[in-house]
Amino acid sequence: MDAVTFFSIDTVTYSADKKVPCPDRIAKLPKKLLKGHQYNYNLGNTVLTLSISALVLPWLYYKFWYPNRTKSVIISDQDTVESVYFPSLTLFQRADWTSQANLDVSVPGKCFLDDSSKALSDSSMLLSPSLWIAIYDPTLDLTSALQNGYTRMVLINANGLTAINLGLNRRQAPNTSPAYDYKLSVSTIPAAGVNCAATSTGSTAPCHISLFLQFPSFDRQNSRLGVEMKWEEVVAAAGSWFSLFQIAGWIFSGLAFHTG
Repeated sequence: MDAVTFFSIDTVTYSADKKVPCPDRIAKLPKKLLKGHQYNYNLGNTVLTLSISALVLPWLYYKFWYPNRTKSVIISDQDTVESVYFPSLTLFQRADWTSQANLDVSVPGKCFLDDSSKALSDSSMLLSPSLWIAIYDPTLDLTSALQNGYTRMVLINANGLTAINLGLNRRQAPNTSPAYDYKLSVSTIPAAGVNCAATSTGSTAPCHISLFLQFPSFDRQNSRLGVEMKWEEVVAAAGSWFSLFQIAGWIFSGLAFHTG
């Protein structure tokens, strides 16, 4: 009984040794490829990882990361400020527009229609006197504000009460510093009559424009120029790819199957 038991165990052990491949045989594959030369698994892993990185990372930078590094985008966010500077304000008149009010720089300011009869003849309608207004960041002059799109002219009634709500929008135009580009919400209560129109006798009375400016909210929208991909994002992307290359080098160098 003991002999039979010993023979059975021997047979199973022999069969297992012959038919089940040892994991070390997979790890010995690089040695066979080297035809007997001594193979260092760690060195093979390092060389393979660095070789893949040297080939793929420059291609990724040229094809994807560099274009995103040089691509300009608008970055927007929102915050709340405690106070803001009072904006600059400029009124314009068009001398060639007969229904436009003529500015009088006296204090308080007033305006009058040059000739209401001519205005009616020119446009076939008698309009209330009007003026153009531009509201812009006090750190800018009018020329730069208009050229860089930080303000635009808005037509308002020059004979009545005009209320303008200002929304805070701070943005950056190309090749400029950030500045306010106010969002205007204009409402007007016109005067009941036009006392400043020229009559047949040539007499005029002053018209006054009343402007009411307010900031209904101190929530500010910020828009600035940036790039699609920052340097730290490039480094993070390169690091993730390098980790993938390490796994590939670990497998293809045979180090993943090496048990010695």
